[in-house]
Amino acid sequence: MERLQKVLAAANLVSRRKAETLILQKRVKVNNQIVYELGTKVSPSDVITVDNTLITKTPLFYYLLNKPQGYLSTAK
Repeated sequence: MERLQKVLAAANLVSRRKAETLILQKRVKVNNQIVYELGTKVSPSDVITVDNTLITKTPLFYYLLNKPQGYLSTAK
């Protein structure tokens, strides 16, 4: 279970601070119930909506590279 603010931020919807603002403005629902408290814990099976828009978690992708000798890879 994770905090609702973290889930909203992980969905690339808003920052954690903005998520807190949305919760305090009563614009977030979990399982069709308005969330009133910051730090509410949600499970992956919960249905989360913001302004009646369904929020889905962005799937993570992992890439495996069999790097041959002499192959240059860098992040910069």
